[in-house]
Amino acid sequence: MVFVHIDGDERKDLVSKYGVSGFPTLIMMKSDASIVDQWSGYSPAPQFIERVKQALRKGGMNP
Repeated sequence: MVFVHIDGDERKDLVSKYGVSGFPTLIMMKSDASIVDQWSGYSPAPQFIERVKQALRKGGMNP
């Protein structure tokens, strides 16, 4: 897994491409750039970890 931080104010092209409507937004993708899951807003650590695990399972990856 690779985490990338993108400044939405500077990369409006990506904001538009991925339909970002709020910040922070997390987009989980496979290596072929297909989106596995996407969500916006702050999540406390336990909920964030569970959401990432669910996305990994959904994408066929073992969390």
